[in-house]
Amino acid sequence: MATTYWDCCSPAYVWAASRYSKSVKSGVTGCNSKDQELTYSSSLKSGCQTGGNTFACSDQRAYSSSDSLAYGFAVGKLTEMTYEEMACTCFKLTFSSSVLSGKQMIVQITNTGTYPDDHHFDLAMPGANTYGEYSSGCESEFGSSYTWANKYGGLASSSDCDSLPEILQTGCKFRFDWFEGADNQTVSYEQVYCPTSLTSISGCVRSDE
Repeated sequence: MATTYWDCCSPAYVWAASRYSKSVKSGVTGCNSKDQELTYSSSLKSGCQTGGNTFACSDQRAYSSSDSLAYGFAVGKLTEMTYEEMACTCFKLTFSSSVLSGKQMIVQITNTGTYPDDHHFDLAMPGANTYGEYSSGCESEFGSSYTWANKYGGLASSSDCDSLPEILQTGCKFRFDWFEGADNQTVSYEQVYCPTSLTSISGCVRSDE
């Protein structure tokens, strides 16, 4: 299953280097509330928690390479892999639901989450669902003067993307253009080596690649 989300919270694998030092060379890059990249330190804390200072960087979102191929970042849950094994791994997803059938995305796993199914990818796209424990994360980062996505379902149309901060609007419009406003899509997947086009954005590279 593939769904979409954007809650502005710091990806869990910002802390991958300290937790899984044998698996990754460095953690995922986090940003401050001005979307400026932060150098990792043990003092970083998710901005979606009280006193936190670290959020998702706006460039860690989906983008298209062609009409049939896109790249992006995701939460991953696969019961056959541990959190350490999944840290910053990449997968090629092939969509089989009718609206996106045949399209593919290569995604890097930069975050973790809890889902009812055993094989789940939650794709990072501004303007998508903000559900979860920290559903007010975007308001914490950017303030309350914007119209944020619904907790379930996200923004309703491409024109609604104009209500977001400017740095999130391109990623939001991808969701309605290339991704055709889809959600809850069936996918097949295979693990692949991470392309530099993704690792150069996230900053996270596995030690075995």
